[in-house]
Amino acid sequence: MPYFKPTRASFIPKTGATKISAKACEAVAYISETIHKPTGATVFYAMGFAGKAQKPTFHFSFKTADSRAKYVAQWIAEQTNRAKRKAEARAAQKAWRHDFKVGDVLRSSWGYDQTNIDWYEVTEVNGAHIIIREIAAMSEENGWMTGKCAPVPGDYIGEPMQRRPTSDGVIGKYDHTRAYRVAPETVGGLKVYEPARWSSYA
Repeated sequence: MPYFKPTRASFIPKTGATKISAKACEAVAYISETIHKPTGATVFYAMGFAGKAQKPTFHFSFKTADSRAKYVAQWIAEQTNRAKRKAEARAAQKAWRHDFKVGDVLRSSWGYDQTNIDWYEVTEVNGAHIIIREIAAMSEENGWMTGKCAPVPGDYIGEPMQRRPTSDGVIGKYDHTRAYRVAPETVGGLKVYEPARWSSYA
């Protein structure tokens, strides 16, 4: 038996529905009325679809046309504002340019029941892309299965990885991790990086 996948048209009343579109986004609402036979009262319905969704984002009944109109207007305003924020975020991301330099050090902190720390160094900059390599770290345990570690630039322990930085960091050696640049302090002409805390409970 073939699987039935509902479409937007299957939810919209076949007759008597009025479409309300938003000018600045893809949100659309449909309003309709029916008579409640036992009481003869009019029931006011409204349903809305956000974006390209095939199932209604909401499908409610209202006691009055006024309360329905207020709800639909508010919902469309929220969808319009959301679309505006997304468009602004996309534009900002498109316009963003990284300023990584060869020698920059990045730190990635990740883990669920423990905190893992990975360190990387930028070895090449090629336009919008950079090449990073994982580097070793000096580590010491200062508690029960916890400790601190600091990077050792130039001591590579991983193969070169090409990455395209975004304003949300750089993907590390695992797709679910993000690495961020860390700024060193200069002490006696040497770059000193603040240690990061790690933990291990596995």
